[in-house]
Amino acid sequence: MWKDKHFAGLTLLATVLFVGGCGSDEEDTGPFADVNTLSSQGPYGIGYFSVPVTYKTPIDNEDRTVQALVWYPTIEVDGERPIYGVVSSEIAVKDAMPANFERRPTILFSHGHQAYPGVMSYLMEHWASHGYVVIAPGHTGNTVINGDARETDIYYLRALDLKAAFDHFLDDNTGPLAGLLEDQAVVTGHSFGAYTAFGFSGAAFAIDSLKVECEMPGASSDFCSTLTVEKVAIFRTGLKDERVIAAMSFDPGNFDMYGRDGIAEVEVPVLHAVAGDGNHADADPAKDKFWQALSNPQDVRLLLVDGGHNDFVDSCGAGIDIRCSDLPPELVWRAMRVYTLAFLRKHLEADSSVLPVLNGEAPVWEQMSSTIRQ
Repeated sequence: MWKDKHFAGLTLLATVLFVGGCGSDEEDTGPFADVNTLSSQGPYGIGYFSVPVTYKTPIDNEDRTVQALVWYPTIEVDGERPIYGVVSSEIAVKDAMPANFERRPTILFSHGHQAYPGVMSYLMEHWASHGYVVIAPGHTGNTVINGDARETDIYYLRALDLKAAFDHFLDDNTGPLAGLLEDQAVVTGHSFGAYTAFGFSGAAFAIDSLKVECEMPGASSDFCSTLTVEKVAIFRTGLKDERVIAAMSFDPGNFDMYGRDGIAEVEVPVLHAVAGDGNHADADPAKDKFWQALSNPQDVRLLLVDGGHNDFVDSCGAGIDIRCSDLPPELVWRAMRVYTLAFLRKHLEADSSVLPVLNGEAPVWEQMSSTIRQ
């Protein structure tokens, strides 16, 4: 009986969203039809829950617990709404029953320094509505409640947090997502989280040069603060997870942790988004060290022309004016929904119809440009 109810509810929801999301006849005959579809909520409702995940850390073998936030497709549209840090959801439902959705690679998200796992909730909810499961662990000791300080360990623990959260849900035979996840992942992140995503997707650490710098008189960087021989060995081995099949990087920093040769080790396709203020990756593609080091022909570079570093996350739209531009948040978010979903469909579903969006042929917004490497 539940399956019959599920099918009827899903059909009704998809019909309502399709009718409500349609544009004019003129829009439906050109490239804007695809853009409108990509920007609109998908055929599913959005479920949400959070759980603690505990794993053993390397070297000291101590318990480390992170709180993992999860978004997933559901057919439920009414219920208690979650709160993500600075914003309240208007569409997600806490602890909703998962829909019988098509199994796809999981999206793993890493938040930035002094941030929180739901910091890009507008994207998490969008991806879930289109049939994806999103897992975002909070990086304990490096969140908004922990202050600015960070030590050597967080530079590798972040990637281990992603791995532990993914492993937890893959191994969970009794939880709400049991049997619904593929053993593949797309890793994403903003700022320090994008640094984390690069390492998780295969970037090699420039550990020899980093070690030399840490041994110089007066060295005082966060990375050097508690560096030991055992930790050097972790960075030398690297943090790559072979299950990663694509990555999305939103205004990354910490390029020197890898260097050009280290970033060049990333073989999976990458969606690399950059803010025009140039405070992290350079707005000029010829000077963008990340872009120049990447080499997959399917890599995509987005430039938020007059954008700021935090335009990519929820906070600017919530009135927290820190590293924000004057661009309307709702337009930034719409464009990000379009480009990220197009990238996911291209690489996870072999959907070639989204190529005009990724290569810049289909207009999305004059403040965001897209270039595909090939």
